[in-house]
Amino acid sequence: MKKQCKTSSVTGKFVIDGFVTKTTDEAFAHMQRKWANFFYTNRLSFLIADDPTFHEAIESTRPGIGKKLLSRKLLSGRLLNEVAEDVEGSIRSHLKEKMAVVCQDGWSNVNREPIVGSSIYCDGKTFPLDFLDGGSAKKTADYCFQMAKQSIERAEKDYNTCVIGFVCDNEAKMKSVRRSLQEWRPQLLMFGCSAHYLNLVETVATPQQIMGPIVKINRFFREHHQPSGWLKEKDGMMPQLPNNTRWTSQRAALHTVVRNHPKYVEIRDEQDHDSVRFIPSIQTLGNC
Repeated sequence: MKKQCKTSSVTGKFVIDGFVTKTTDEAFAHMQRKWANFFYTNRLSFLIADDPTFHEAIESTRPGIGKKLLSRKLLSGRLLNEVAEDVEGSIRSHLKEKMAVVCQDGWSNVNREPIVGSSIYCDGKTFPLDFLDGGSAKKTADYCFQMAKQSIERAEKDYNTCVIGFVCDNEAKMKSVRRSLQEWRPQLLMFGCSAHYLNLVETVATPQQIMGPIVKINRFFREHHQPSGWLKEKDGMMPQLPNNTRWTSQRAALHTVVRNHPKYVEIRDEQDHDSVRFIPSIQTLGNC
C-alpha cells in the first residue's frame, strides 16, 4: 500500500514526513550513549570510532549520522562522563538502604604498580567501589586497614548502604587487617576468601611425590616451543602451573595434566628426541 502524500497547512506544498524516519535529538543522544557503553564494556580502542569503515557501518543503518555519532574525542570526554554517571546512578539505586559486604584485594598492574581494589557485594551481585594506586606507600597491615576503612565509609556515604561484613584473603597481613577492623567496628562480620582457603587446602592435601612430576611435565610442555607445538597439534589443553597468588591454580594444574596425560604419552612414544627422554616420569604419574 502506497503512503499518501501530505500537504503543509502553511505552504500548501507536499511534504515527505510520511516517507522518512526522523532522528530526533533525544534519539540521537540515546544512540550515542548505547554505542559508547558498547565501547567501554568491551574495552575497545577509542581509535575505532574515528575509523571510516565504522562510520560507513553506522551510515548504512541510519543515513546521515555516520560521522556525527561517535569520535575518539567524544568517547574520552562528554560521553565517558555521561555513561559513568548512568552507571553510578544504577549502582546507587541497587544499593540504597540495603545490607552489603565490602571485598578488598591487592595486586600489581602491568607496570608493577601496587593497586588496592575494593568492591561491594549485595543481593548476589558485585559492584566496583574504588581502585587506588598505592604509589610509594608500602602495603603494610596498617596501610591496608586504612584503605579498607576508607572503602567501607565511602560505600556507606556515597551509596547509602549498610556495610555488615568485610572479605579479604588469608595472608598474615590481611588477617591483621581483619582484627583491626573488628576493633574499629565490632559488629562487622569478617570473612576469609573461600577460594584462597580451598587453594591452601589443595596445596597441603596434594603429596609432593605427585605434584612434583606434574609441575615438571606441565612446565616442559608449557615453556618449550616444540613440545608446546606437539601438544597443540593433538588439541591438548594449555598446561597450568600451581601459583600461590592465583586461587584454584592447584586444581587447574591437576585438571590439565589428567586431561593431557594420554597426549603426553603419545608424544613420548612418537617423538625420537632428546628433550622427551625424561618423560618416563609420566608413567610414574599414571601409576599414582
